[in-house]
Amino acid sequence: MKIPRNRILSALWAFGFLCLLALLWGFFGSQLPGAGFEEDPRQPLASLIRPRAGASLASFSGRVGALCTQLQYSLQRPGRMDWIPVDLSAPPHRDGVVTLQLRDLPSAAGSYVLGIRSRSLFGRWRSHWHRFELERTLEHPPFDWVASRSESSPIRSDHGIWERRVVEGRTLVGVAPGSEGYDRILLLSDPFAGGRRVRASILYSKGSLPQPGMLQGYGLLALWGGHNGVGSPMPGWRYGLAWYYSKPAGFGLELSYRQGSKPHDSKAAYQPFVPEPGRVEELLVEAWPERLDGAGLRWRMRAKRWFAGEAEPEHWIELADEAGARLPAGRYSVGFLAHRCSAGILRAKIEAIDPR
Repeated sequence: MKIPRNRILSALWAFGFLCLLALLWGFFGSQLPGAGFEEDPRQPLASLIRPRAGASLASFSGRVGALCTQLQYSLQRPGRMDWIPVDLSAPPHRDGVVTLQLRDLPSAAGSYVLGIRSRSLFGRWRSHWHRFELERTLEHPPFDWVASRSESSPIRSDHGIWERRVVEGRTLVGVAPGSEGYDRILLLSDPFAGGRRVRASILYSKGSLPQPGMLQGYGLLALWGGHNGVGSPMPGWRYGLAWYYSKPAGFGLELSYRQGSKPHDSKAAYQPFVPEPGRVEELLVEAWPERLDGAGLRWRMRAKRWFAGEAEPEHWIELADEAGARLPAGRYSVGFLAHRCSAGILRAKIEAIDPR
């Protein structure tokens, strides 16, 4: 069967027209709003303000537009420039906020360059370059963290966009309105080894009431080992957490470990608790490692929670891991977690403890 010449020409013209459109998109589409990665002006590269050599991680945050299909990052070192792809379908990125974690920081202090590049479908790569300094030493407890410090004091976030603001006459640091989402984490300390006692004042605002069917939570990460995914910056975690969670609607403790995208291994204990918007909550958490004879190491946690102005309760809620189970020995930061809510923290005092 012979195909008419006019049909062949029409098909060729259509193919050529599509190629032309793709070419034009490659030149101009990548410059459209929403086609790539953009820094958020409210908190650009928050955690790279003062990263330290030898730290377990550092991170930066920004936004990806709806048209962005590929995002990569790299830490520039002598003779090496490996671009690591970011999985934009992962839950922390679905609302447009993307946080990338650099776990393999150099051990030497000095100047380094972070590269970020993004593009839309058939578009050209758009590159961003950021030079930053690694300091030499980590700070050690005690830490006295206060939200009302000078505005020049940097806010160090592990994920999300955080800001200082005044709520009902109190200065706090909370997730920026409109950017609430999955696991926003504020860093309160450098990573350090051993036991710790954390006492914090927290405010749960009216704007953070759970929506029907939407699970929310907030509290203290007494042990924050960061994300441990390979190939994508955000999956996986290791933590010890004291928080309120709307399922099972109570205050509790969790010890959890997840390697990459594998199923997580967690242990938890909860008791009834109902937050009251506008009332300051006091939270006291202790966590320390124990070595059991012939069985290895395990972490133990205990916590208590009460409203400001009330007497501190005598009862603790407690949780102990199995020996050698979830959390390895090592250095852990202390952080504040806001999960799909706008809770904020006013102050925190962090001390090293050795209960032996």
